[in-house]
Amino acid sequence: MTLGHHPNPKFQVLAGPSTQELSPVNVNADKTDPFPIHTDRFQGALTVRIKNYRGANGCVSKDTENQYFQQWSEMTCSIQIQGRFLQPTTADDCMWGNRFDRPIRNRLPYGTSVALKAISFIDPCLEHDIYSDKPWAWSPLLATMNHVKTERLEADDTPLPEWDGTRPVEDCSSIVGDLATITSKRERRRFLSSSENRQAIVLGPRDFINVEFVNGFVDYSTLKLQIPIVHLSFNLDKLWDGQPIRYECTSRSTLKTYFVIVVQIIELHGKSVLALEKTHDSDLPIVHDRVDL
Repeated sequence: MTLGHHPNPKFQVLAGPSTQELSPVNVNADKTDPFPIHTDRFQGALTVRIKNYRGANGCVSKDTENQYFQQWSEMTCSIQIQGRFLQPTTADDCMWGNRFDRPIRNRLPYGTSVALKAISFIDPCLEHDIYSDKPWAWSPLLATMNHVKTERLEADDTPLPEWDGTRPVEDCSSIVGDLATITSKRERRRFLSSSENRQAIVLGPRDFINVEFVNGFVDYSTLKLQIPIVHLSFNLDKLWDGQPIRYECTSRSTLKTYFVIVVQIIELHGKSVLALEKTHDSDLPIVHDRVDL
């Protein structure tokens, strides 16, 4: 008899202003417990949503406080960020993506190049080098986000709007101004596919952003990745080498980090992965107690 593929992973999700300052995130608490970020570069909060999330205690959180996955059943994960950049940056300089500390090229499956072409079709601003010693994949934040809403505040020190843990309604008119008329995600992405247009948009303390990065490609309960368009699928537990998945918002020009979200598998197939982690101490995140601002 052939047994089904059941990796039964448990996760830990961390966030913070850098990889050296990380604290636990209350996953799926998208209404009452956003994770605060406040540094000299960024002020705001974020939430992480994962469908059928299984944390360290083994309990499964099928949905969020706002019933996000009941509304958007085709989605499996979401990262939503609200806040402002405290130092001027441009839509071209502010990047969002993944970075790894060790090579992954020897673990990439057959079909990776086809999958990358499909992802680049979805996100034409994507830049990457996944075959390097420290692989990375980046896109301009406002171009790659699935949903973007912006608002012009009265002054640099105007208090931020209250946390709203619902999907942002597309509207970036406050930052685009007279440069273009944008009424949809497709129009925003087309406009921001131009580096010249991105460089013309300056973000500062008066520009409140509410953005969401979301997809239905990764099923965290089964660790299966499904690439749309080309209809490829991969079992991620067979490819995983112990490194966490790290999402970063970073300056292209200075490489300084605004905030980081880390998704780490802590148990797989009923076994702790700590032994694997200890063989790569440089990958281990430094975890601090969370301090709410």
